[in-house]
Formats: sequence, structure tokens, C-alpha cells
Amino acid sequence: MTVLIITTIVLITSNLVTSFFWLSVYNTIAICWIYSFVNIFFHSTSLCIIVSAFFIALIHAVNHTKYKILHEHFHYEDLFLYSQVFRFPKFYIPFVGVIRFWTIVSIAVISIFTIFYLNYLWVYNFSMNNWLMNILIFFLLNIIIFFLTKKTEQHSFDSCIKSFGVLMTILIYLYRNQKQIETLKSSELEADLLPKRIIAIQSESYMLAKENFDFSMSKKENCYKYGKLHVPCYGAYTMRSEFAFLTGLSLEKLDTDSFNPYRKTYKSVTNSYIEQLKGLGYRCVVVHPFKKDFFNRKQVFEHLGFDDFIDESEFEKTDIFTTDAQLTEYLEKYLQKHSDQKIFIFVITIAGHGPYTLQRRDSKKYKANTGSDEVDSYLDLNYKATTMLKALENNIDNDTLLIWYGDHKPSIANWNLSQQDKYSTDYFIIKKNASTKYSYEKNINVENLLSYSIKDY
Repeated sequence: MTVLIITTIVLITSNLVTSFFWLSVYNTIAICWIYSFVNIFFHSTSLCIIVSAFFIALIHAVNHTKYKILHEHFHYEDLFLYSQVFRFPKFYIPFVGVIRFWTIVSIAVISIFTIFYLNYLWVYNFSMNNWLMNILIFFLLNIIIFFLTKKTEQHSFDSCIKSFGVLMTILIYLYRNQKQIETLKSSELEADLLPKRIIAIQSESYMLAKENFDFSMSKKENCYKYGKLHVPCYGAYTMRSEFAFLTGLSLEKLDTDSFNPYRKTYKSVTNSYIEQLKGLGYRCVVVHPFKKDFFNRKQVFEHLGFDDFIDESEFEKTDIFTTDAQLTEYLEKYLQKHSDQKIFIFVITIAGHGPYTLQRRDSKKYKANTGSDEVDSYLDLNYKATTMLKALENNIDNDTLLIWYGDHKPSIANWNLSQQDKYSTDYFIIKKNASTKYSYEKNINVENLLSYSIKDY
């Protein structure tokens, strides 16, 4: 009876808020699903309403914040990504500040304790008949959502949001997530002649900054390919660009499995570009100066076929993130030490990561004076990344291919360069060959970058 009353109230309220009748119906079903789910564990009507309202408000608040910063809606897969906050709190604390972070944690702990204590006090309200009726209603609601999931199999995430609202879309994708992922096979790399060393740099939040230090492709003895790189993320979700680069798979075709390919999608990949390069005699190494378990990278890279994963333990902690200068020095020494090997080395930088309002210990090398501390900080980090690119270019020989690209643009509000062409960064492919000098511009997708780089080496 309680669920029916709530359904009526929610439906009437939804129709007052929105003029779309069916959207109101879907919102009502989603809200009732949340209430029924909560009612399985808590037996006081008042407490169920409070807890349900809290979760609904929290989802909408997170969705609003995420869309404002990253220009995409809250997704079911985000629940798994946000668990990283508890596994790696030191990485996320700078984003909100120490005091605010622990205040939020304290409020959450106290709230959970209070809810369970109130449930204990109000346990006398428990009625087996009401509980069984709620289970039946919950079962019927799940049948409705199941059929909606089948009906919307061809709908994209954004179209689902538009047609069904945030809450119902989350539930639809909860069901979609249960389906078995098909085997994903990387396309064959095509190359007649390959260099002894392939150096691929995924530079954190890198793009051409339209400043006087921008990479100029000026060395007469080098050949350049360059252009705009279409990436599947903005401001975050590095693993999407990373996965696409290493496998050649387009995330746009993976639907729900594309939001976080490092949770389970990677397990279905066969014949990855890394396995193919190993088959061609390369030793494949990945360097990322952070923790191996962050975003499940250890398991992902093992599955894709990397021989070695070099993490933060190889670097001295001098700043909140390992600097690009440290990475450059390490990379040069590593390549010199393994100069006799045929090697593919994939480097994931981290220095360019936000928040850009956070004070860095590494002194600034570029004084931008844009009037925004956030933009000034980013431009300094971009300058240091470009310095790394130039240093690597200076050290390549005739048997080395250098690939450099940005994983995504930085999310900086009120800065046109960050807000325009949100899903476009820059890439450079450089080789040293005096007999075939050229400079060629082409805009491509990140999943095609590695194959494009080596095809006409």
C-alpha cells in the first residue's frame, strides 16, 4: 500500500515538473524501484522514505556535478570507479581538500550508523505480510525494467537519458551490464619494416596550448605526422583512450562496455596490439609512475600481453605526482640500458593531472599570467610536457619511432581552449630519416593511432 501511495504522489509530482508523460512514468518506476529495494532491508516507512530520498538526491547531485565538469551524465559504471576513492584516498583528497574530504567521510559514516540504529529502534514496525508484498512489487518492477532494457537495446546512453531520465537509465544499464561480452579481436597491424624501438607517450591532459612554447616540428632531419586526435573522453577517464590505443578497438561500438573498459571489457580482448608486437619480437614494457592497481591496470596490462610494468616504486617522490622531467630522465637511462633489445615502451605520464588549483612543489618554468591561477598552472605543466617531448625528439636515432599524444583535454571552466572541441587532443609521430623528409597532417581517432604510426614506417 505504501508503494502505491508513493507511486501516485511521485507520478503527480513528476507530471507537474515535466510535460513529458512517459518520462514521468519512467521516473516514477525508478523511484519506486529504489524505495522497494531499500524496503527490503529497512522496515520503517519513514526511514525508507528518508533513505530513498537521500539516494535519489545524491544521484542527481553527482550527475549534475559530473555533467558540469566532464560534460557527461552519471553512469552505472561510475559506482565502480568511485570505489577508487576509498582504495586510493591520497590521490583524490587534493581534489576536495583534506578537511572537506574527511568531513564528507565523517558525515557518511555517522549517517550510515544513524540509519541502522533507527532501523534497530523501529524494528517493531516489521510486518511479514508487508515485506512479502514489497518483494512482489520489487519483482514486478524488475520485470518492467527488464522489458524496457530489451526494448532499448539499440538506444545509446545519451538517447536513454533523454527518453527515460537519469534514474531509469541507470537501472536499464544495470541490466545491460549483465549480458555476456563478445570476444573482441584487435585488427592486424600492417608493417613491412619496423624500427628497433617504438616509444609511445600518453601525455596526461596534453594538447597544443597555442603558446610560444608549442611543439614546432622544426628539425630538418626528422619526419613528422601530426594532427588532431579524436578521443572518447573529456577531463578524465584516461583508461578509455589508453584501451583504444593499445587494442585498436573503437569504444563507440562497445556501448555500455565502453564506459570503463578496465573493469571487465579487457578480459574479452584477443590479439591485442601488444601481443602482436611481441609476436614481432618486441619486448613490451609499460611505465606509469603511480600504483599498479589503480584502475586495475596490473591485471589489464598482464592480459594485453605486456612483459613488464614499471610503477611508482622506481621513482623518488618529489611532488604530488612524478614530474615529466623525472620520467624523461628515467626513460633515457632505461633505453640506454636496454639498447641491445627490440623494445616497445608505453609511457603513461601523470604530472599534467589536475586539480590545477593545487600548489605544486616543482617550481614553475613558464609564467603565463592569464589572470587565472588554474589556467596558469596548467600552461606551466603543458610547457614541461612539451619540454619532455622536445627532449625525446632530440635523442631519437634512425632506428626509433616516437609517438606522442594527449589522452584527453583538461577540464577547466571558462577557458575556451579547454571547452572547444572537447573530444579532440593532439598527436605527433616522429622519426629520423634524412632521405625521406616530410611533414604530413591528418586527423585520426585514437584507436587508429598505433597502426597508423607503424604502417608506413
